[in-house]
Amino acid sequence: PVAMAPPKKRKAVHTSASASAKQKGLVGCATEEIRGALFGVSFWPYPGEEGTCCFVGVVGCGRASVYAVEETGGAHALSRRQTYVDDDETESYFACTWTCAERDDDGTAVPLFAFGGLHGVAKVIDCATAAQASALSGHGNSINDMKTHPRDPSLILTASKDESVRLWNALTGRCLAVFAGDDGHRDEVLSVDVHPSGRYFCSAGVDNTVKLWRLDALGPERRPRRQETGGGAAAAPQKEKNAKVALEQFPFFSTNRVHSNYVDCAKFVGDHLVVSKSTANKVTLWAPRYERKQTVVVVRDFDLPKADLWFLRFGVDPAAKLLGAGNNHGVVRVWKLLDEDQPALTLHHPLVKKTHQTAVRQVAFSPDSRFLAFGCDDASLVVYDLTLAWT
Repeated sequence: PVAMAPPKKRKAVHTSASASAKQKGLVGCATEEIRGALFGVSFWPYPGEEGTCCFVGVVGCGRASVYAVEETGGAHALSRRQTYVDDDETESYFACTWTCAERDDDGTAVPLFAFGGLHGVAKVIDCATAAQASALSGHGNSINDMKTHPRDPSLILTASKDESVRLWNALTGRCLAVFAGDDGHRDEVLSVDVHPSGRYFCSAGVDNTVKLWRLDALGPERRPRRQETGGGAAAAPQKEKNAKVALEQFPFFSTNRVHSNYVDCAKFVGDHLVVSKSTANKVTLWAPRYERKQTVVVVRDFDLPKADLWFLRFGVDPAAKLLGAGNNHGVVRVWKLLDEDQPALTLHHPLVKKTHQTAVRQVAFSPDSRFLAFGCDDASLVVYDLTLAWT
């Protein structure tokens, strides 16, 4: 079960009826009241009971909102449930992720929505009480990306403009490890993702490199605790409070041979593959060759026309079967990762016209892979039902 506080006021979500009729599978299109892009989009990652709604969080400027995708009258609709507005008008959020805490009285998993950006401090909001649960403070510059550990939801990784990745306990706000230094990134880090096993993670950035770092080599007080996915995060052990922050300066693999420009997104696909993109109008699926330094084997390129802007981030579904990526003009392509014979599904922003075009900043999949959401430069959130769009 998931506890979430009701909104103080629920505002209408604007969806074009004519656009809905034309766009097969379109659930809805909502526009945030901000003058800027929605840079971060993330679904609540733990699937609920069949027929229950799913939640998707978005961030942009100094604002974070949570939407519900729920069935009403035989069709799914999009409605806003909560909004958090930063007191500092100069703040701008670039990334978000979900984690959870376990309620003491009944064991309910309470959703925590975490987001960070320009000022380098990530806020963790308890959605059940609509109050701030913790703050992750320590980066020397902006936070560009965030990722929750798949096996221990109390842990969050953040990638920063200060050329580092940090590992945090999201419940206590304590920094456990810093990944930077001698063989670390030489410019800002734009992307971070954790391997499904939870044993290591990848980072990518402006220095054109993708690096793989070990998590299982950390001390026991910092090492991720193996938990069943979907359970509440346990409190940090007492010995963590007295532990020094670990500094890891050496990734076990690093390559600059996949891309010749900024690498703004990199994610794992299954156990052995990585998918990443730069500004070259394509997304590349590849495998690292650990026995040969920096060497990779390219498995497949996915053409993504008109995607030469940087900081356009794709999504991979939880089953690692689908890849979704957007371009500068409000178009999202969805591929079946390991089926080269299946043509890409093309989804369009319902409000984009020749006179109004908007870049797709991030694509995300729901935990059951049914819904795809993307956030855009015009502050809009668009959600599609892929089971209808594929037909």
